[in-house]
Amino acid sequence: MLGVAVADAHGYGPIASLWAIESAARDAGYSVTVVSQHDDERGGIVDGLQRLADQGVDGIVLVAPQHASTNVALPRVGEIPVVTLSSYEIDGQRPIMLDSERGSRLA
Repeated sequence: MLGVAVADAHGYGPIASLWAIESAARDAGYSVTVVSQHDDERGGIVDGLQRLADQGVDGIVLVAPQHASTNVALPRVGEIPVVTLSSYEIDGQRPIMLDSERGSRLA
């Protein structure tokens, strides 16, 4: 089982990412459990990641995380692998990022 924490599930970008994650996970034989929090809920990511860790997920994908709260939350998931979909690097972890500039030029 993979856990997905979505910071803002109301925008098209995070929802499109969630659909893609679920599809890829299903193709690989995984199920997905999702937790979401609003941008104004500073402690929401900590609670969400803890719930995923308590469920025994095999890995976590953070979609559009907030930098400050993510730095506080990540140590709480222990050894669970975490991948971030964001526009910045979090404490040496390489995120999966879109190249918006290149994408704009191609469009």
